[in-house]
Amino acid sequence: MPLTQVTLDDKYILDTGRVFLTGPQALVRLVLMQRRRDMAAGLNTAGYVTGYRGSPLGGIDREFGRAKGFLRDHHVKFHPGVNEDLAATALWGSQQLGLFEGARYDGVFGIWYGKGPGVDRSGDVFRHANFAGTAPLGGVLVLAGDDPACKSSTVPSQSEHALMDVHIPILNPANVQDVLDFGLYGWAMSRYSGFWVGMKCITDTVDSSASVDVDPDRVRIKTPDDFEMPQGGLHIRWPDPPLDQEHRLQRYKIYAALAFARVIADRIGKFSVSDPVKRHIEERLKFLDDKERALDAATSVERIPYFCSGCPHNISTTVPKGSRGVAGIGCHYMAIWMDRDTATFTHMGGEGANWIGQAPFTDTDHVFVNLGDGTYFHSGILAIRAAVAADVNITYKVLYNDAVAMTGGQPMDGPLDVPIITQQVRAEGVERIAVVSDEPDKYPIGTDFAKDTTFHHRDDLDKLQRDLRRLKGVSVLVYDQTCAIEKRRRRKRGTYPDPLARPYINQA
Repeated sequence: MPLTQVTLDDKYILDTGRVFLTGPQALVRLVLMQRRRDMAAGLNTAGYVTGYRGSPLGGIDREFGRAKGFLRDHHVKFHPGVNEDLAATALWGSQQLGLFEGARYDGVFGIWYGKGPGVDRSGDVFRHANFAGTAPLGGVLVLAGDDPACKSSTVPSQSEHALMDVHIPILNPANVQDVLDFGLYGWAMSRYSGFWVGMKCITDTVDSSASVDVDPDRVRIKTPDDFEMPQGGLHIRWPDPPLDQEHRLQRYKIYAALAFARVIADRIGKFSVSDPVKRHIEERLKFLDDKERALDAATSVERIPYFCSGCPHNISTTVPKGSRGVAGIGCHYMAIWMDRDTATFTHMGGEGANWIGQAPFTDTDHVFVNLGDGTYFHSGILAIRAAVAADVNITYKVLYNDAVAMTGGQPMDGPLDVPIITQQVRAEGVERIAVVSDEPDKYPIGTDFAKDTTFHHRDDLDKLQRDLRRLKGVSVLVYDQTCAIEKRRRRKRGTYPDPLARPYINQA
């Protein structure tokens, strides 16, 4: 009897039959299977895997690194994050791919991985990204590596509560076969409902190995027939006001996920109970569904704010024709409501990291990102570090207003000025640094700027930005102009010089 020819690559090459996989290898196999299933359905998708290692997912980056050839052939990009929340922001960006021209794929299915503490620190991103939703042919799996026995952690971890708090449904695979099956179900649920979908990963599962069935038809996705999609669907879009996102999530996305789960778990139908009991359970569930649906909240009319007179953001947030900007947290966030070619935003400190997840899958070569000086000091410098590490083409516009203007004009929480910013970003690996000001000659001779920093008047902002967008890698433009409201406050206190001339408007 001839022996079956077996190679170590069978775990990723074989299309059908059984293969022997460890937990991390099953995750590699999972992304390859999803790409193959999409191709069989006539879809041109790509994959994006990012996160930060930690037990029990400590070896995931090693396995994905070893499989880089298979990943490349299946259009899957593996890119470890600088930290967990910036990795989640990059994955959020991958779901924004179809919002703009230049996309080379129908969608990007993604995986985020991180240990329990990484789930905790990424809650802000998870909430924002889950509210925004996934792409119709994208989808996101959140691999939460839990250590309930505190075997290799500082505290025991259980991520269900954190994921529930941000409305992420959770799957709990019991073995390696479940990792494959639940992963495919999870992406399908994510695409159907618009939710990010969690998958609990513990040592007993991830550190185990088994012979598993990899038949592509093993998992059959059924579409619910008892859920009516709202107009416009459930997926990511732009523009998308926060209250609209919240209404869509509470009113529709939760029920879409429940409907999908009913079609896949059909748990009640498997119970051995009498018909009256079964009917009573079904009636009670319908009653609860109807009660929740009755708690509908209508979106109220909003008065859209605008920049104050004399606000530096009136000029600093503009981008050249043919470019687009990305917003962040601060007064400059309002640029997304204006004719500024600025779209999408991130949580505080993730500015620009969403571009990391888009750049590999689009023909668009460069974006500008607005980053306030307060956010820069708070955590934004990490986003710049992540962009440098990812080697993407991006220009950060650090908007230096000389005060925490959005919350009352407080002083910065520590020592920060324009020269310090240039020195910090140069130390992070940024080579091209430019300073723009309404008074570019105000800096004393000998001020300690980073070497080769250039200085420009704000009238030359458009030309400078056109030059920066042609550069490869990360560049930084520091826009230095004090907040107009803060100028007025300081003039009243006698701590800021009055202008020599003032314009007056004749209302007649």
